[in-house]
Amino acid sequence: MVTVGIPASPVKPLISVVITAYNVEHFIVQSIESALNQTCANLEIIVVDDGSKDGTVKAVEQFDDARLRLIRKENGGCASARNAGVEVARGDFISFLDGDDFWMLNKLERELKCFESHPHADLVFSLSLIVDEHGESLGIL
Repeated sequence: MVTVGIPASPVKPLISVVITAYNVEHFIVQSIESALNQTCANLEIIVVDDGSKDGTVKAVEQFDDARLRLIRKENGGCASARNAGVEVARGDFISFLDGDDFWMLNKLERELKCFESHPHADLVFSLSLIVDEHGESLGIL
């Protein structure tokens, strides 16, 4: 496993966003931007490239944000990539995002409020809105 890019910020983030990526060059920019633009900005973003053979890594490397780190590893599957991200995560909370998905702007803020309302909860999740390549809704999952 190789960590590439900017070293982790000395400021401890509240949330670590682990983005798994495998051959998602056409989607990864939107995925990363949706994490960077969250209303809750105290976060780090760890993109774990799981051995992509397309332009995924090049697309990630175009970002210049101290909150973003790139980890490259041999292909081992989504669970392996998530585990690699968790190993280096420094946040109090961990949130997973797939490299071909994106979030609404206040997703993390709403999930944090849920944790505040339910302090004994260990896990929070949300439903997913499925969209086509034009952003048109295909329904909720």
